Amino acid sequence: MQGRKEETLSAIDRLLKATKQMNLSDTVSGATAYINAATGCKSADMAAEALPLYEKALVIYMRDLSPADTRISALYNNMALTLMELKDYDRSREFFLKALDILFVNENSENEQAITLLNLADLAEKTMPQEEAEEKIAEYIEKAKEKLDESFLKKNTGFKFTAEKCIPAIKYHGYFLVAMDLEEKAAALSFRKI
Repeated sequence: MQGRKEETLSAIDRLLKATKQMNLSDTVSGATAYINAATGCKSADMAAEALPLYEKALVIYMRDLSPADTRISALYNNMALTLMELKDYDRSREFFLKALDILFVNENSENEQAITLLNLADLAEKTMPQEEAEEKIAEYIEKAKEKLDESFLKKNTGFKFTAEKCIPAIKYHGYFLVAMDLEEKAAALSFRKI
């Protein structure tokens, strides 16, 4: 993310070698290492190299974790974003929807649901005719706002961080009043006593 591609690739190489040397390659810890390596590849503009690492992690997660584990939904989101970057829009949508299926059955996952819904809004913009996309985007943003409102009312940890992460995407799509409401809620949390 800081534009240090050579350092990133070196770190990825060291991580993957250490994972193998420590006999973690076929474990959940190894899968997490693959995800971190893939995320590094993606940030180094190497989405095509990231995807096989995500897929390798998915095999292990699907074998060793509960189907409702939110680590799987996070992985689905990462894979969907990578596929969207690679212009494999159908598979991208499939993975975003799989992520939502898992999140919907997990309590207190409103923040993650909101992020996934906004990712679907971005995908709609890329894949649908303008009028149809505008309707879908409006639907996704409304649902994302509902989820963030639920998170705010529950005083979920992470609301402020998630809202601040979502606000630029909401503004990008032209929903300035929604963004303003979230900004106010995030600011209100800054003044609450812990």
